[in-house]
Formats: sequence, structure tokens, C-alpha cells
Amino acid sequence: MSSFSIYNSLLSMRIMKTPRYFSIALILSLGITTFAWLSPEAMMPTRRSLTTIEMGLPLSRQEQKDYKIITCSSSNELADAISGYVMDTDIVAELGSQLREVSTQICETCKAAVLVDIIRKFPKTVVGGQKRTHAMRLNNTTPFYPDKATFIEIPSLECWRQAFFEGCAQDTGYDVLILDVNAIVGNDLEWTSLSLVQQFEFQNQIARKQSTRLNVKPLLVLVKSMGLNQWASRLVHARKWKGQPDVASSTHIVAAVGVHEYRGTIPCTVQTDDAVLEVGCHLGTTTSIIESRAAYSIGVDIGPKIIREAQDRHPEVFFRVGNAWKTAGLLRIQQEYFTGARIKAEKERKIGFDVVYVDVGGLSGSDGLLEAISLVSSLWHALEPRCIVIKSLCMQRLSSKLIPYWKSQKDYQHRMRND
Repeated sequence: MSSFSIYNSLLSMRIMKTPRYFSIALILSLGITTFAWLSPEAMMPTRRSLTTIEMGLPLSRQEQKDYKIITCSSSNELADAISGYVMDTDIVAELGSQLREVSTQICETCKAAVLVDIIRKFPKTVVGGQKRTHAMRLNNTTPFYPDKATFIEIPSLECWRQAFFEGCAQDTGYDVLILDVNAIVGNDLEWTSLSLVQQFEFQNQIARKQSTRLNVKPLLVLVKSMGLNQWASRLVHARKWKGQPDVASSTHIVAAVGVHEYRGTIPCTVQTDDAVLEVGCHLGTTTSIIESRAAYSIGVDIGPKIIREAQDRHPEVFFRVGNAWKTAGLLRIQQEYFTGARIKAEKERKIGFDVVYVDVGGLSGSDGLLEAISLVSSLWHALEPRCIVIKSLCMQRLSSKLIPYWKSQKDYQHRMRND
């Protein structure tokens, strides 16, 4: 009800029909309106209705504090994610544009887009009744969404900077990056994709500093990559790790920061029959704590002097000099442990480890992300653990940025049930 209608209602009352009460009616009407405007219901933000495609997505992009990377395992997932995440005010960059369903969804949803792909040759031959171009970029003879999109061909992947930031959107920056490296190079290069995302974000920040746009949102990245989607599904922030994985029968990587958080994962990670390895054990304190909970633990560090000190402090634990990246050497250390312990049962002599803890110098800070990923990948494939816990700020930051599309749907459904 407006102030005017409340005022008229008060005047219609008999007590308000004298001139002396005109001012009282006006004050009361304004007061009632102000109270209604300040009420909790009125102050709640209006929630826009969600389409069926948007089901499973976060309620608002405004909740973003930093740029996020949503990983998709297929073109269909990518198109669905675009429908739910991209807004009609967004300026979008697509690298690996095929001018098909994904590109169409971008142009149907956004304000403007720059679509980039490499120069291609389109064969005219027909194989099995179907043109060989059916899996390639659409060879349009007419402009693709000319009112919204700018399509650019580049000679190679390395030329993406010039396409996106020299001329196009160089003074505005982008709100969303859509990335499909597989469409360009013919293979799923997950770490090339991640490196491209990091470089794009840096260039985009420079462009945005020159922009006069208001209320600019953090960059959102939607990437199609099976490999990166696997990592996003396995990588967990230590504070969210409860020992119960979201995906069964797969190695999970837990990223911790600081000794307290690193050791705090032990109770919910290490089981009584586990074989546990710590690489970068230093003076052996963490390995000793693990030893008290596991079937056995082995501590490895690259420095002979520090290993001797660790063995003196914790004689009950098996310590050896070893290199974290030389995984064959780590397995030989395990065989040496078996020989010394006289373990004969085949079950107890299992090759590899159930859990691996990693505290390697140079990887615990904000730098060295690709090195940390390389090390974790080596340990993951060679030792086949159930879980890897790494003390690394750069890995924990990555765990906060990487979100698999399926998990965003699951989290949204959980939030909707609790609303």
C-alpha cells in the first residue's frame, strides 16, 4: 500500500475529518510506509525464477568473490552450463569455437562474444555417405550471429592473445571464458588448458583496469576437459575433507595449508590397516603420528642429515633418503622395509601405498602449482593410493577455483532442499 492510499484511508475515518488532524494523518501514513519498506520481507532481495536448464546451478553469479573454473566432461554439459551461468549482460570469449551448439548457446545468451578458432582446411570428400567435415567446425558461408559475435581465425593456438586483446574488448575485458583446447589440438591437454586460463585471467585484469564498465563481475571460466574434470572431482579443500569421498573408487587429493591443517587430516584419512608414505618428512613428527594410527608408515626426505636426525628422534619409524619425483625409488624403499620387517603375508606386502602425505619444500607456498600437479600425478599413477594429502597453498587455491559441473548441480539441489 502506498503512502497516498494510507493517507486517504485515514482521512476517510470520522476522527480525521477536521483540519487539525490532517498533519497527523500524513505523519502516520509516512511512518507506516517506512516501516513496511524496512521490514525483513521487503528488504529481502527478489530471487529470479530459474529455468529448468538452470536447475543445479548457483543462485547468483554475484556470490563469486574470485574467478571460478567450471569443468565439463562433454559439449552437452558445456552448453547446459552456458545456459545457466552466462547472463545477458556478459561479454564472452570462446577459444576453440566450432560455430555449432556451444557457440549458438553463447550467442543466444550473452550480450556480445568473440569466437576464436584456428585456420582450418575443409575437405570436400565424402566417407560412408557423410562429409568428413561433420566433426569439424561448421563451415558457414554466412556471418555467424553478426549482431553479437565476432569470429576470428588464428594460425596457431599461441596467437590467442592477439585475437582476444588486440582490438576486440581490449578496453572492456571479458566476463566469461569458454575454453575447448581439444577442439584446436585434437587432444585433451588439461594442463595446457589450466595454463591458458591463468594467462587469460592475467590479460583480462589488465584490460579491465582500462574499462569504464560498472559492477564488473569476477571472471567465470567454463572449460570442456575430461582430464581437468577428473581433477576437479578429486581435489578437495582440507577444511571440507571428512574422509568420505564424493566419487568412489578413485584417488582423492586433499590440499592443506600449514602444519596444523596438514596433520588434522590424519584422523579421518588414515585407517588401522593402511600403508602410509610421507615424502618430505623432515624431522619425522608427522610420520610418527601416522605410525601410531596405521599398519606402518615410511618417512622419506632428500637430505641424509635430516633423515638421520628423524631416525634418532623416532626409532620406531622407518626413514630413508629418497626423492619425491623418483617414484621407482620410493617403491624400492618399500621393498627394503618389507625385507627388514620380515613381512611374508602377501596381503601385507602390497606394492604401493594406501595414503601418501606430501610436504615438499617449494610447493607449500603460493608458487609452484604446475610442479605440485606434476608430483601429485606421478605419485597418483605410480603408487595408486586411495588418498594423497599435500601441504600446498597453491593447490588449495586451485581446489577453491575448480568446480566440476556435476558437483555444482548437486550443491544447488542441496541448497534448494534447505531453503
